[in-house]
Amino acid sequence: MARSDYTHKMVGSVKVDLTEAEIDELVKREEDWAAGAAERAWARLRKDRNIKLAKSDWMANSDVTMSADWKRYREELRQLPASYNDTTVQGTITWPDEPVE
Repeated sequence: MARSDYTHKMVGSVKVDLTEAEIDELVKREEDWAAGAAERAWARLRKDRNIKLAKSDWMANSDVTMSADWKRYREELRQLPASYNDTTVQGTITWPDEPVE
């Protein structure tokens, strides 16, 4: 939103003009939020990746022989962050396909 988008606030049922200080604070909050977009996207990617790895941990048990497909899947999950940058991580993430076995 542009600075000019911040003009009023509602106090009860009364529309009141914002002060310059209030507008400055709203603009600062919006800028701070936008500046943190990449950091939030990286955190989401790692969280989702870690969940997928945890769901496939049973394949890494010592009494299970892990197939090449599962090894490749888990390695692709581990390497996934390296295929993105601060801009692309904010878009759609292309996850590797979980093996069907």
